[in-house]
Amino acid sequence: MDSAHYDSVSKLVYYVTHKFHKQFGGDLTELQSEAHEHYTVAATKYDPQRSKYSTWIHYYIWYGLLKTYKRTKQRQITASQLPKDIIAPTHFNLKTFLEGLSNESKQVAHFALTSLNKRRGKHSKRRTIVNVLQHLGWSGQQIAKSFREIREALS
Repeated sequence: MDSAHYDSVSKLVYYVTHKFHKQFGGDLTELQSEAHEHYTVAATKYDPQRSKYSTWIHYYIWYGLLKTYKRTKQRQITASQLPKDIIAPTHFNLKTFLEGLSNESKQVAHFALTSLNKRRGKHSKRRTIVNVLQHLGWSGQQIAKSFREIREALS
């Protein structure tokens, strides 16, 4: 990647960033910084046989920003999206909650509350629990029943 290539598309980088910001919002400075990161990767992966340089850069930046947006959007929950009883302070007694569950559901809840706090990976906690339970010989029906029982007890 050389400065001549960047000079030829620098306005494009800013154009894509502003267009993305207008459509999806977010911190413009952060988006511009991320767009430049995507540009450096796109410039190294550019293949003239596949498209024009500007098209390649535009695509790579836009979809890079979109991928980050989707990933962070899934993690963001606003207070207005939460039920009122979650926002208001309530007393939750875990011991009492667990006493009302079957042994299988207690095992699932215990695993979810203890073992997975340290686990980081590409799978969700639910998917990880399902995989472990299947490995332990649980049927899909047992797993679904336990998750349903826990969900009903929490509501």
